[in-house]
Amino acid sequence: MVVYGPSLEKRQLLLARFVDAGAELFAMSATLARVQAMIGRSDPGAAGAVELADYFCRSSQLRIAERFRAVRRNCDDSGYRLAQKLLARLPESLSDGILRKSTAGSARPLSRRTLVSH
Repeated sequence: MVVYGPSLEKRQLLLARFVDAGAELFAMSATLARVQAMIGRSDPGAAGAVELADYFCRSSQLRIAERFRAVRRNCDDSGYRLAQKLLARLPESLSDGILRKSTAGSARPLSRRTLVSH
């Protein structure tokens, strides 16, 4: 994450990939802890649970690998440019009533120009 610097929070798709990978790791950990507990108390379903956990963890590893691959290889930049282009074409009336939080904490109206400049 050091590679992306302090503006990482502005790169929502990238951040989402890291969060998804973390969620997969948590799910794997919870699954393995449950199976370990079943084995520890000699649960009769432990053998089946081990097989199921093995399958789940293997498929989870594939999903994690895909998330990390997508960190380096994606179309985020072109998607961002397309979104900016579409926002620039929006009629002014569509942004009426949208509020933007200012640095002072109070809300102020959001203009189409503000939408496009970010």
